[in-house]
Parts: sequence; C-alpha cells; structure tokens
Amino acid sequence: MRFTIWLTIIVLILAALLGAYIFLWHKAITATPLPSLSPKSSSDKEVPMSNAKARVTKKTFGLYVTPQNSPVQPEKFTGYHTGVDFETFLGEENKDVPVYAVCDGPLKLRKTATGYGGVVVQSCVLDGQAVTVIYGHLNISSIVGKDQLKRGDILGILGKGYSSETSGERKHLHLGIHKGVGIDIRGYVQLRSELSGWLDPMNYLTPTSTQLFSTDNVRVSSPSLYGTVSSPVQIIGEAKGTWYFEAVFPITITDANGKELGKGQAHATSDWMTTNWVPFTAMITFNKPTTALGRIIFHKDNPSGLPENEKQETMIVRFR
Repeated sequence: MRFTIWLTIIVLILAALLGAYIFLWHKAITATPLPSLSPKSSSDKEVPMSNAKARVTKKTFGLYVTPQNSPVQPEKFTGYHTGVDFETFLGEENKDVPVYAVCDGPLKLRKTATGYGGVVVQSCVLDGQAVTVIYGHLNISSIVGKDQLKRGDILGILGKGYSSETSGERKHLHLGIHKGVGIDIRGYVQLRSELSGWLDPMNYLTPTSTQLFSTDNVRVSSPSLYGTVSSPVQIIGEAKGTWYFEAVFPITITDANGKELGKGQAHATSDWMTTNWVPFTAMITFNKPTTALGRIIFHKDNPSGLPENEKQETMIVRFR
C-alpha cells in the first residue's frame, strides 16, 4: 500500500516537471522572433542610376566636344565635358527612370536652366573635401520634397527627351562634381586646365564586382567594362550573327576625345550564319593614348555601305 502511494507521488512529480519543461520550451520558441531578411540600405544602392557604368557610352569626363566630333549628333556645345553622361537603355524612352543621390548632403539649388532643363545641386563632402554635385536634365517637378538626402535616396526622375524638361536634349543624366562650396553648373569649360576644378564622377560610383559589357547586339567577357587595357588588347565576347558578314566585323579603339588609336576585326569562332549569339575573338594593336579613358567601338559589318545600315556599340575602358 505504502509503495503504491510513493509510486503515485513520484509519477505526479515527474509529470509536473515534464509539463513545466514543455511550457518553458514553448514560451521560449514563441517569444524569440525568427530571423528575417531586411532590404539593403539606401547606401548600398548603385548610384546615380541602376546599372550605371553600362550607361556611360557617349560623353565621359574631360572629353573635348565640338559639333564635328561629338558622339551625340546634332551637337550644339563646344568644350571640355565637366561631368559624365548616363544614357537611357532601349525601352526607357517613355518610362520613369529614377536618379539617386551620390552622397549625403542637403539640396542647395533646384531650378530650370538653359542647356539642362531641370537641374539640381547637392552639397556634399567626398574624400574629405567639400563639393557640389550637379544633376542635369531632370524632371524638375519630380524632385523630392526633403532637403537632406542620403547616398542612394531617390532624387527624382529623368526629364522627357527633346522637351523643355531637358532643354531640348536627349533623355539622359549629366552628373558633375565641382570642388568647393561654390555652385558652378557649367557642363563644359573652354580650357583643359579648368577641369582641375572638377572631379571625375566615375570614381564615386558604388563599388561593385567586375561588370561585363552587354547590349542587345554585343556581349564582352574580356576586358570588363571600365577595365584596364594595354596594346595589344585581346577582346573576347559574342555578338548576334546578324552583326557579322563573312564571319567578321570591324572594331575601332579611340581615346576619350574620339581620336582613332587602332582598328581591326573580330573573328567568329563558330558558325556565324544565325540570328543567335556567336562567339568571337579579336587582337587589336593601338597607338599610345593621351587620355586616361577610351572607347572600344564594335561596328556592325555593313558591306552595302548604306548609312541606314550603320550600327555600333561602344564600351568604355581605361588605358594602362
């Protein structure tokens, strides 16, 4: 009898301990939230636009532009380009294309100006020095209401091409960085020495892994976009079969001012008579450049010589 009582007591005690353990365990797992993935902060965003480096195909920093040599035609400006132009991609002509702040700082100016349409100036500190950042060709009515911005915050959207929003220019972003606190929105200067008052915006884009050049017609695996090249340069990639004629197409290398340094041909390494991607390789020797940046221009082979059949794709590289 006594044994039965003690056994019952022991069973009840064990049951109570087990119940308490289960209660505490359940409380612990329900009180601890599951880990969640938070979105990247605005400072991690690529600036000043998505896929920014791939958009720089026409006017780079320091490029000397005239109506005769400009990569944009027709051209009405002459001088050394004080910033970098970021172009739109195919299909963005009628879409809202956002522009992001490249640094932390307040907005100092927002207005409409000849040559820009909508233009905004932001005050920042880059590498320990005070600068003003110029964003040109914006839809001025889209500019954010707050005066203080963080790097990666949306600033506004590009203006409509060939309208008053862009002062009649194509749809693109002009980004300039002027040293000091004084506001200077000039897009061009007449003396090369005046460029010392400006910084190359390409040095302040979000650091990213190696970015490859890719368009609807040409893709390059080596060198990379904004990669460093020296003569002779081996170019490896692929192009649509329609880009070739007799298994080749022309390639030209120029400096930042459009001066031809060298040229050659890309050779298909498989059957080119297709509309699909066809791999190619090229080895181009070029003269010593006098500019830090240059262009590799991939020309669609045009045996007819007709202007309407002329097409080209341009990637930016750095010279060693």
